Amino acid sequence: ALAPDPASLTGGRVLAGAGAASVLPLAIAWIGDVVPYERRQPVLARFMLGQIGGVAAGQLVGGISADFLGRQAPFVIAALLFAACTALLLRMRRRLPAAALTTGTAAGRLGLAQILREFGAVLRRPWARRVLLTTCVEGALVFGALAFFATLLHLTLCVSLATAGLVVMPFALGGLLFSLAARPLLARLGEAGLARAGGASMMGATTLVAFAPGATLAAIGCFLMGLGFYML
Repeated sequence: ALAPDPASLTGGRVLAGAGAASVLPLAIAWIGDVVPYERRQPVLARFMLGQIGGVAAGQLVGGISADFLGRQAPFVIAALLFAACTALLLRMRRRLPAAALTTGTAAGRLGLAQILREFGAVLRRPWARRVLLTTCVEGALVFGALAFFATLLHLTLCVSLATAGLVVMPFALGGLLFSLAARPLLARLGEAGLARAGGASMMGATTLVAFAPGATLAAIGCFLMGLGFYML
């Protein structure tokens, strides 16, 4: 929010991305450590719904705040939300059982050398390298494109940033639909079929958003993008 030039803004975004990107996998790992197996899936489902809801709300709130509160406001709001989450987590930590507080300490004693050896063991497997490379490219393409959706719609359709954020919100609805229909989709398509259908959906979705003549088709494209992303 306080960046005086593009270089410092980029540096701040890199640090923000590193901090935010660490939260999701660590949260999933923590759930796996402390939630009993028979209760784990419902907890993970609620966690995923929270993430999807955040994606949807972020697009809308970011557009509204940029339109009516200034371009720095979304960053300030995000910082305040992170501060609130930190306070809630510290409060929750005081109520956790001892087993939850000690989980992961053994991994913490492994040391950097042992962690690097484990990474090396994974990277020596051709299958693992293909999966990691694929997900790296997928993440760059999906979130690289999504970051420009609202700006593209704002410029090409001549709508406000708030409206553009509203048009992008169906991305989260696509993810919500998948979370509700994952079991029958998996039974019908299988894992490989689900991945292929997800990739095809995202390919069609980005094309639709790029050439959409109006907000309705762009919103459909955003919905298909979210559905395809969570399928893949």
